[in-house]
Amino acid sequence: MAIVGTKRIESAQLSFTTGSSVTANLTGLCRRVLLATDADVYINFDADADTTCFVLSPSNCQVYMDNMHFTTINARGVSGEGTLYLIASRE
Repeated sequence: MAIVGTKRIESAQLSFTTGSSVTANLTGLCRRVLLATDADVYINFDADADTTCFVLSPSNCQVYMDNMHFTTINARGVSGEGTLYLIASRE
């Protein structure tokens, strides 16, 4: 569930499958993100995720990315379905 309004922090859960890319639309321009997943997932920012994108695995635990600018996160399962968990910051 997204935190909306003037909050600096937003969280979301994005359910994905191998069929096609799904999108989490964030409220405003985000600069930092913490990602975790329960299944292998292709991830892309501000564009559809496909098989050429960054892969996040559950064994990576959590990935923190800083100094970015994005408004959407897109996910596509590598070989099945799962959930991408994220916490994004606007500042």
